[in-house]
Amino acid sequence: GTGVGQLSDPMGIAVAPQNGHVFVADTLNDRIVEFTTPDGSSYTFVREITLQLLSIPQWRPSRALQG
Repeated sequence: GTGVGQLSDPMGIAVAPQNGHVFVADTLNDRIVEFTTPDGSSYTFVREITLQLLSIPQWRPSRALQG
């Protein structure tokens, strides 16, 4: 999806070791979406980071990430 906390063709995931927040590369929406899991069983939307905020022109994952 394109709404807040929704993903469209997610291609990568990372976990921040200092707080456990989960970052997902939301490929078709050109953004990274951050989630937290305060109770360890469900995820809550924190924020989205857009390419404009990162100043990265039209990022696309490499072929290695696409499987």
